[in-house]
Amino acid sequence: MKIDKIKAAISIAIALLMAWAFYEISKEYATQSIVMVVTSILLLSFSGVVAFAASVDDARQSMLIKTISIIVFILSIISCLIFSFFEYNVPFFIILHALILIIYALVVLQLNKVDY
Repeated sequence: MKIDKIKAAISIAIALLMAWAFYEISKEYATQSIVMVVTSILLLSFSGVVAFAASVDDARQSMLIKTISIIVFILSIISCLIFSFFEYNVPFFIILHALILIIYALVVLQLNKVDY
């Protein structure tokens, strides 16, 4: 898997801006806004870099990995947007997003190892 550095930097910049937006939306809850920023930066930057900056030699693998990455990217945006409007249980939020990130990483790694 090869990563284009310029596209990766742009993807990380987009993740940082979106995390700042989530922070501004959930600013009234101090602890939750910090947790929101950290988890959204991790999820959005990781899935964004793989979706927009990574390339694989095989076209099938590349399309599968990019499709799953975009789905996780959009799912993360929707999840963080929903959670930013409400007061929530912080451990539940962290566990939910950690599970999303771990399952996503396992799926991408497994797809990267498969020979078509």
